[in-house]
Amino acid sequence: MALSAAAWLMAIELEPPRLSLTTSIADSYVDGGYVCNPDPVLNTTYAVNWYGAYLRHWEMWDLSDYYSPERKNNYDNTRKYRIEICNYVGGYTAPLDKFGLPFRLTLQAKYTQYPRRRSVKRHPDGHVHYHHHVKGEQLAAFIRFNNFLPDSIKARCNTSIEIDYQPLSYYWLFKEHTDLYYPLTDKWRLGVSHTLYTKTSRARASTGHTGFAVTAIVATPYVRYQLTENIYIRAYFGFSAALEPYTRDTWRRSPLNNHRNHWCGSSITFTF
Repeated sequence: MALSAAAWLMAIELEPPRLSLTTSIADSYVDGGYVCNPDPVLNTTYAVNWYGAYLRHWEMWDLSDYYSPERKNNYDNTRKYRIEICNYVGGYTAPLDKFGLPFRLTLQAKYTQYPRRRSVKRHPDGHVHYHHHVKGEQLAAFIRFNNFLPDSIKARCNTSIEIDYQPLSYYWLFKEHTDLYYPLTDKWRLGVSHTLYTKTSRARASTGHTGFAVTAIVATPYVRYQLTENIYIRAYFGFSAALEPYTRDTWRRSPLNNHRNHWCGSSITFTF
């Protein structure tokens, strides 16, 4: 037991504390391939990592008046440049790959808040009651696999399996993430990432459908440039597609979506 504890301490000491700040701008806000806001948005992410443990805060700022009462979006006001959605995330990544296993295991909890949004409850007598500050919780587990490609190939391919549980809705989601990239030079990187979404029967109940199904895929080609040792910029183009009939019908009923969507954006990241 003493040897195992010592080995674990040596493994986690290989990853020193790290702070990061990422700011990005996109021509729309997309969640899981589904367009939620068709107008430009600003995203900021603050993160701190400490020997495998991490805390992260993400914000989405609306740069237009898309979220406004006049558009019947159940938002409080028409002012621009307000935080529409934010996440508070905490987790821990166990460096199991330091002990001969081909993966790392991450356990994570996330709290999501919509500061300006109101949930609507309509009573039988016609009275409408608004609940402010809509929120949600999520628990997740990630299994992150090491690079699958041989060392003789410069390209790298990292894959993770994510299992999400929504405590308030009592349903599960499954996601497969892959990031494939090729270092063109010491500073330039060309890559493509994708996420495959799978929903359980209960998760699909809100759309009036049941059954376990692979519902959507999101692919994001990108180019990255390392400005300095601590700063890099990234430009990307996102593309999503609904993979099964019920999801395609749900997306098409939205005036903002089709069964295929696309968007683009850029970001800058500072690490310390």
